[in-house]
Amino acid sequence: MVVRTLVRYGIGLIVSIPSSATNAKPPEESAPRLEEPEFIEQLDPERLHVLGSRIKRIDQEQSSPLMVLDRDMLESSGVISLGEIFRKSALLSPRGNFSGDSTRIAAGASRLDILGLGASRTLVLLNGKRLPQVPGEESVNVDNIPLALVERVEILSGGASAVYGADAIAGVVNVVLKKDFTGTEVTGFLSQTEDGGGDELELALSQGLAWGGSSRLVLSLGIRRRSSISKRDRDLAFADDSRQYTVYNPPPGTWSYQPVIDGSEGLEYGNWQTSANCPNSNRVATVPSQPNDVYCAGLRRDIDIELIPEKDEKFLTAQFETSVSDSLSLRAWASYHDSQNQTEQGQFMVISEDPIYALPVLVSRERALEQSIITADQPGDYFYIYAPLTEEPERSYTNRSQRASLAVTLEGFYDDWEFNTTIGYQRFDGSREGKNIFANETIANLFYNESNSLGQDPLYNPLDPNRDSVAFLAAFRDLESSMESSASTWDFFAHSLFQSPWGQPLSVGAGAFFGIEGFRQTPDDNDKEFNTLDQPLYTGTFTEEGEGDRENQAVFAELLWGASQSIEVDSSFRWDRYSDIGSTFNYGMGSKWSVLPFLGIRARYGTSFRAPPLPFIHQKGVGQFITINDDYWCQVEQQNNRFCDPEAPSKTLKVNIPRNKNLKPETGRNYIAGLLVEPTKSIALLVDYYLLRLQDTYQQDSVQSIVNRWYEENPGSTDGGVIDENEILVDENGVISSISLPYRNLGERRVQAIAGRLTFEERWGPWGIRWLSDYFRTLSHKIRESDDGDLREQVGYYDFPAWRMNHRFTGNWGRHSLYLGVQVIAAQSQDPLLASDTSLGTSVGDYKEYDVSYRLEFPDSGHLQIGVNNLLNTIGGTNTAFSSIGEEDTISTSLYSYAGRSVFLRLTQRF
Repeated sequence: MVVRTLVRYGIGLIVSIPSSATNAKPPEESAPRLEEPEFIEQLDPERLHVLGSRIKRIDQEQSSPLMVLDRDMLESSGVISLGEIFRKSALLSPRGNFSGDSTRIAAGASRLDILGLGASRTLVLLNGKRLPQVPGEESVNVDNIPLALVERVEILSGGASAVYGADAIAGVVNVVLKKDFTGTEVTGFLSQTEDGGGDELELALSQGLAWGGSSRLVLSLGIRRRSSISKRDRDLAFADDSRQYTVYNPPPGTWSYQPVIDGSEGLEYGNWQTSANCPNSNRVATVPSQPNDVYCAGLRRDIDIELIPEKDEKFLTAQFETSVSDSLSLRAWASYHDSQNQTEQGQFMVISEDPIYALPVLVSRERALEQSIITADQPGDYFYIYAPLTEEPERSYTNRSQRASLAVTLEGFYDDWEFNTTIGYQRFDGSREGKNIFANETIANLFYNESNSLGQDPLYNPLDPNRDSVAFLAAFRDLESSMESSASTWDFFAHSLFQSPWGQPLSVGAGAFFGIEGFRQTPDDNDKEFNTLDQPLYTGTFTEEGEGDRENQAVFAELLWGASQSIEVDSSFRWDRYSDIGSTFNYGMGSKWSVLPFLGIRARYGTSFRAPPLPFIHQKGVGQFITINDDYWCQVEQQNNRFCDPEAPSKTLKVNIPRNKNLKPETGRNYIAGLLVEPTKSIALLVDYYLLRLQDTYQQDSVQSIVNRWYEENPGSTDGGVIDENEILVDENGVISSISLPYRNLGERRVQAIAGRLTFEERWGPWGIRWLSDYFRTLSHKIRESDDGDLREQVGYYDFPAWRMNHRFTGNWGRHSLYLGVQVIAAQSQDPLLASDTSLGTSVGDYKEYDVSYRLEFPDSGHLQIGVNNLLNTIGGTNTAFSSIGEEDTISTSLYSYAGRSVFLRLTQRF
């Protein structure tokens, strides 16, 4: 039968008619309860909770596409993080972005991105319970769920807000922890990369106890470690040979200088030259268009730039279940995870350059001669100097995140109804400590004070043996910021099986939900200080600040009707009310039809929504700086005899992101149609078509467009004002000094995609093979980012590859198995409308990665697995001309792998 084969693959499609319960004794009285038809008795009578519905079913499939990754599939990949598992999935990461961003508290994070709609539109559950999002990230870091504790992962694609509420626009991922386990299991994992860095270690211990015939306890704990990856250890060369060297990596004890002559017609600038002790090989004209400027420079590739931070983790889970009575059971689970990332940035300034004005230290001729910076025959009245800052302490960041989860569930029967109720609590705490963060204005005043007259020597010169090191080091401080989020929930659901008036089985369920979620972001007080130019004095952790909470009440219902032996119809309805954004109603309707014994089709339509992230509503504001073109500012500068190039009137503008209490939910509509063909018991082909439309997506207005509109509509105004909820502040000359840009419901997305899965499984005695191929193609992904903007096609541009596919092959013979995995991602290019002069026309090529492993099963006691990941040692998303210096690097949104080739060993031993 079709159903049985499909359940093996986790992609079952055809009929799933509920049967009466068998895991608890039902009451003797049977109100119009359905007597099971013969075709139901032929199926496995045990019903399951399946992602996408609260009503138990016989098989794992419904009208929405569902994929299940079982334990064998999770382990075969040779990784220890869910982030890496999902990165290798065509459906879960169609855009391939797992950058391990180290600039925030969630450093090294991995985020899901079903259908390419963004991580914030994928709902992540742990044992069926919603995980809180990280403030500022508006997503869940799935890397904080250790793979060693996971039994399986269920992935539902397509909108599911009618069942799960907010954020289930693109789909739902449910991570199920191990629970059906007795005895002791020890697992060790070790991997080592060929190029250094990125090595991983995991040790995990699980203990399962059972007693009394109905009670069970499973405890699991472990540690994970990953070493950092440096850019110089990876094949990220510099495409332009003329830009291999940089003044920001000079040999120790050397310097570069430029003479400045105070002539009768003003200042005259000579060519840059090197110190006498600079090796000949390091005397380089680093800017090809200025061949006469020679610097004492070092190779760019020798600069130690960290790509992936060091990471240490500890984790613990406990799961307990028992029978309270013949009709009532109790289940409880708790989970704790502690992750710490250490990011080393080395010397941040490196050389003597003003951090505000980007000017080198300027010294007088007398001081230059006194300190042997120049020789007596060198002409010049003043001298700019680039010299190493040997006393600068190294900057580092420590990012710590802690996640705790607790849930208690009662499940049982009353009369003809099966019910369950759960109380849960989830919490995330994060902190970011930055060591040796400097006050930029303090350093600028030491290097060059603008109020000083020309030629006055700086207070700090790195080549001065009598320099004021105490004043220099006093500019550095340690900063610490924190954030937290939490969610307390209660839910109840009950359902029963009846006979419909037409004689077919009908399952009816209804329930309620209540939740409270909150967040707090607390920056370091130093991170809220600004210099005299109204720029952040410190650029250390983050400037987000705010706190808030909301309540959410919901009622929901589901219907599951077996219209015939070959047709099933389901529907779901949910009404949510939020204390800050009002109410919303969502529904979903779907059907499955077994057309022939080997052919099935399904279809579903539903609505979905995303609630505004709490920071968008309660955040006090975030300060950032954006470069814009400001013609009016340039005119004012010229009128005041200050330099400004009218061909390039660029300036840095302060932009604030305040709260917006008028936000309403994003809304979505999704249409899904699927086809399954199973010509034999060994082969199954599943194809799904998706059409999704999102309205009122959260966007900010374009800074440049607001600037242009302000000057057009308010010429000469010195009062400031508001344009479309964006506040504009101006100075006494009418020049825009800052803009407040809250998130607003401005955008729209329209996505069409096809996902396909082909499976083949066959056994011949001790021999067996299993083949699984996934393919995801984005037919169209259009985005509109403003009220009056156009829908722009994104497919093929950075962050939106047209397609990707994955293949997995497993061959078994007795206790031996061989695994081969392949993933391929299409090429991408720069969107011309978003391109700069240096990025226009750039692209990244196709990405291919191959994994292989061998596994040996020990009789009743565990297994040994060894393998190689990324056989071709490829780095994903490389671009060879993305910057003005022609530096080869990875486009962050197309980053598939930094690790390169690695070997691994996993040993599992059971006692």
